[in-house]
Parts: sequence; C-alpha cells; structure tokens
Amino acid sequence: MLITYINYLLYVINIIGGLKIMKIDLNYNINFQQLKKVQNKTFKIDDKTVLFIIDMNNGFAKKGALYSDRVQHIIPFVVDTVKNFIKLKAPIIAFTDCHTKNSIEFKYYPEHCLSDTWESELVDELKEFKDNIKVIKKSSTNGFLEDETQKNIKKLIDKGYKNWVISGCCTDICVKQFAESLKAYFNKENLDLEVIIPLNAVETYDALWHNGNAMNLFSLMEMEMSGIKLVSTVTY
Repeated sequence: MLITYINYLLYVINIIGGLKIMKIDLNYNINFQQLKKVQNKTFKIDDKTVLFIIDMNNGFAKKGALYSDRVQHIIPFVVDTVKNFIKLKAPIIAFTDCHTKNSIEFKYYPEHCLSDTWESELVDELKEFKDNIKVIKKSSTNGFLEDETQKNIKKLIDKGYKNWVISGCCTDICVKQFAESLKAYFNKENLDLEVIIPLNAVETYDALWHNGNAMNLFSLMEMEMSGIKLVSTVTY
C-alpha cells in the first residue's frame, strides 16, 4: 500500500512539475482514476448510520473570502444524502464554522464565518431540513474537538450506531481532520466502527499554491491509509 501511495504522489508531482505554476490545470478525472477501486462503489446506509456535514455554510459555499465554486457544486449531492438519511430517521449532525473577531485562526486564514453572521449559517438548501439536522458550531478546523461533538458521539456509540458518513468541505482540511480524529478515537476505544467518505459529497478549493484536484487526491489517499472507507456515493 505504501509503495502504491508513493507512486500516486510521484505521478501527480511529475504532472505538476511539467506545468507552469500559474497554469496548473489537472484534469479532474485523471486524479480520481487513481482511485479505481472506489469508482462505482456505493455504500448503502441503514438506520444505524450517522451523517456528519462539515462546513456547508455560506462563507464557503456561497460567498466570502474562502468561497469556492467547487464546494458550491457539491450542495445538491449533500442535500440528496440528507434526504436519504431523513427517510431512515437516522441522525444528522452539521458543523458550521463560527469565529470571534479575534480568532487566532485568522493568523493563517482570511477573516471568515464570524459568529452570528450570514457566512456562518448553513446554506439555504440545508436550512430547509433544519428540523432534522443538529447544528454544532466549531471554532477551529477540527469539529471533533468541540465538547458537544464528543458528547454526541459517545451517545450514538451507546445506541449502537456502526457507520459514520462524513460529507462537506474541505476534503484536505476540516473533513480530513475530523475523519482521522474520529477513526483514531474508535481505534483507541477498540471499536470496530466504519468511517465513510463519499467522494461525490466532499470538496476543497483551488488557489495558486493549492491545486484542488491534487489536494483531494493526497488527502483521500491519506484517509484511506488510516482505515477510512472511500466510496463513490451513499445510497438509501
């Protein structure tokens, strides 16, 4: 597995190395063809499956300093996933990025998603299901660290939930940190529980030094190596 992973990285690095920094244009399909075993692989949810939605709020998916049209593109897929979970009356927890004006995170990122502003709210497409979604505000890139998160996870474990699906943004930051923290917690507690990432419902952003396709590939492969299950989509 390690050799395969290194080969994937070298493959992408070689492609990037042959392009000018200002003109990086990796084909979306090229990257995800590297995950051949995931293609057309779906996961069927049941009533013992939990859905987490990471940062599908206005500041990332609609307008703001950290807005990405790539993130906006996955809104319909996240909504479809939510609808399937509602049919099963399965729990849905959504994290929304929420910062104070003096947040230490603004040393590394532009000011975004200030508390009690439009940016920190869930997108309207998800607000439609607000009665079915528990919202947890998070003040860092890792929603797992919130006290409320850990209380809810423990309750859901006690109720016998086996599968934990994670959607949202960004694949290589908030999604990855939460997914790996959750899986590490299960390992620590010696719990054989599945953490699942549907590729059609996670995304990241493009920037000069942050090629979205490459970052998606790297982070997904790292998550898989941590024991996280990658699927193309989840179905009802």
